[in-house]
Amino acid sequence: TAQLVNGEAESGTESEEETAAQSTAETGEAQFTQARLSRQQARDEAVELLEGIIKDAESSDEAKKEAVAQSAEIAQNVLRENNIENLVKAKGYSDCVAVIQNGECSVIVSGKLQNESDAVVIQDIVAGQTDFSPEKIKIVESEASK
Repeated sequence: TAQLVNGEAESGTESEEETAAQSTAETGEAQFTQARLSRQQARDEAVELLEGIIKDAESSDEAKKEAVAQSAEIAQNVLRENNIENLVKAKGYSDCVAVIQNGECSVIVSGKLQNESDAVVIQDIVAGQTDFSPEKIKIVESEASK
């Protein structure tokens, strides 16, 4: 609403818009923080389960080998996800979260992709870190950051 002061209208709209933009940014930030937290919690649970198998005297050698292999894969995925996130941010996105699981990678980016070539660039980054084919790579625009 505009308010008349000394014959000039002053509008509170600008601060309302700034507040709305800040709120949207905070919501987007919270979304990325929550995605990272959920990813880490799921990973921690999986590692804990695998460590239990490795330490269990009754686990077969084959089960222990498989648990060690899965633990190594989780560690490798952590490194790949971090690399993907850093490379995507280096391309100008304020934030992103990469999740690798079941032979696929999903990348959630802040805001809207500017054009089709942005998707190709992100796809190339993921493929370079994972060797996944394009159909195994999903790029999601974050609604909260648009």
